[in-house]
Amino acid sequence: MKKHLFVLIVFMFPVFIFSQNVGIGNNTPLMKLHITKTDSSVLLLENTVPLGIGVNTSMYFKNGNGSYPYTGGIKTIGTGSIYARLGFFTYASTSPNGLLERMSILDGGNVGIGLTSPSAKLEVEGGIKADSLDLQSGLIKNVADPIFAQDAATKAYVDLLENTINDLESKVALLITVLNLSVQQRLDLGETPIEIYNSDNSLLDSLYGKTYQEGLITYLNTSTGAGLVAAPSDQSIGAEWGCYGDNIGGTNNGIGTGQANTTLIVDGCAESGIAAKLCDDLVIGMYDDWFLPSKDELNEMYINLEANGFGGFSSTFYWSSTEYSNNWAWWQSFSNGNQAYYFKYENIGNIRAVRAF
Repeated sequence: MKKHLFVLIVFMFPVFIFSQNVGIGNNTPLMKLHITKTDSSVLLLENTVPLGIGVNTSMYFKNGNGSYPYTGGIKTIGTGSIYARLGFFTYASTSPNGLLERMSILDGGNVGIGLTSPSAKLEVEGGIKADSLDLQSGLIKNVADPIFAQDAATKAYVDLLENTINDLESKVALLITVLNLSVQQRLDLGETPIEIYNSDNSLLDSLYGKTYQEGLITYLNTSTGAGLVAAPSDQSIGAEWGCYGDNIGGTNNGIGTGQANTTLIVDGCAESGIAAKLCDDLVIGMYDDWFLPSKDELNEMYINLEANGFGGFSSTFYWSSTEYSNNWAWWQSFSNGNQAYYFKYENIGNIRAVRAF
């Protein structure tokens, strides 16, 4: 009597190679792939397939009411024949994540996905996506510790590093709580402005004027953590903006544009001793990336430093790196905060450099 097998297989890329008998639903497989289940509504396979089976599709479980007829096939590797017919399943699913039952490969050989000569019980060529069986956490569970020396050493190193970082973070948090450290002390201990802000949003104003990376904190973007520090003193008490009558072009007003403005000015104006050049040449400690602030950056300097008594500014005009025209550039009064444009050749503007962090 001809035996039948119910098959639900679609052609795709993975190829499984079995070197021994593999059983699903039984502990004593009698053939290369032996799948058994007494309930006729699920996959039933009992037939000998010589040498192995290559499945080049993924499995889909369709609705079992017969309204979704499913055609598929099995490709044999080697000689011989198998028997297949259309099967329907009671579990409804439109994608291959339905769960009919757990699958076990007992006493089997190596299994390869994406390759034809697997060297381990399971070898995968390409990426792996795994969902947990309960479809909740999406985690791979019950993974054993590494057995290879290098893997074990890497795991031990990473575990130690994570534990060390967690321990240090706990100690720093405890130190801050116990000692009630000031904002400046926290900066000196290595906390960043954004870390301090995130620990207590009310500390934003307390950050301004504090020493950080060789400058005075002038501005903090509380979303990105980026910010500006101003040099602790003026670079000049009177310098020209430079290149009167020449249009540098391309300078901007906004926060984050001062560095680009300064580069444009230095590259486009050969005059020595001009405001942008003084800032570009500045080196304080290990930092040499100072620049002339843009119009809006200069205003942050006035609002957050000068208006609060920080920085030792003069009650005079300070140049920005924002050009107005070929004859004029923007500056700001640090006596009242007013901004205006003035002749580039005037050497009565003070200079205060900033840098980004």
